[in-house]
Amino acid sequence: MYVLIGLLFILMAGIYEYTSTHRSIEAAVFNEKHAFLEAPFSIDHAEIIQSELTSEKAYAFVVTSRLGLQLSTYTKGWFGWNMSAVSTLYPSVENPSSPSVFSETSMDSSLVFGLYRSTEPIQIHVNGQPAHTIPYQQLRPDVSEDLYMWYYERQPDMIENMDKVHLTARDASGSMVDRLDL
Repeated sequence: MYVLIGLLFILMAGIYEYTSTHRSIEAAVFNEKHAFLEAPFSIDHAEIIQSELTSEKAYAFVVTSRLGLQLSTYTKGWFGWNMSAVSTLYPSVENPSSPSVFSETSMDSSLVFGLYRSTEPIQIHVNGQPAHTIPYQQLRPDVSEDLYMWYYERQPDMIENMDKVHLTARDASGSMVDRLDL
């Protein structure tokens, strides 16, 4: 009897996993219900970033018309892709006040990321390693402001050792613009 109940539990868990995952990362990003958000919304644009460290993880910077910029983390399970972390929401970018490069900086379990305003891209380094920079217009072509997103995927040993994160920002001439220790 206990074996039968165990097999039934495994079967039900498998069915739930199969029905709640998506076959591609794009489908997971654009078709996810995003139940943690109160109001219904539609995703206008998304920048999907495959993890450089593992093929079973991906990130998506998502822009919605009412909520602004959010980050979602996705993991690949047995049957497909599923959202694994609640997104971090930024205020809508129509009215951000960013006195420093790192004023809109966040860190989730494996990603350090931020948003800054500048007339030209700034070189962001995380613990001496260059971060990736994406013009915000790539996500929202209708935005004419000079906004940039940046992100850096932390190495597993940085996470395990709980290493501090040192951020530096340099302009095109190499001059230090801002720094922050997390």
